Amino acid sequence: MLLMTTLGFLGFTMSRALNRETDSARRATVLSVKGLAFNLAYGSFSLGFSLLLASFPAEPAGEALRGALLWQIPFFAVTVFGLLWWGKRTLRRVTQ
Repeated sequence: MLLMTTLGFLGFTMSRALNRETDSARRATVLSVKGLAFNLAYGSFSLGFSLLLASFPAEPAGEALRGALLWQIPFFAVTVFGLLWWGKRTLRRVTQ
């Protein structure tokens, strides 16, 4: 739930920034590409999680789910920090 809420907020924030910075002649294209990128990311994450769940050995369900969720915490942290780093670098380049 936290992951989906955070990604939704990130998408909203990126849409607002792109809407503000992009020329009106290209705005629809830029926002469409952003939407496509987010949909591909959501789909890839869902597919990866589904494949992980399908590969579980026969063990108690609680332990299997706990093991599957453990890799998501560092992945999410690295992704968020990577996006923040990229955004800071991009904003610095734009404002110079």
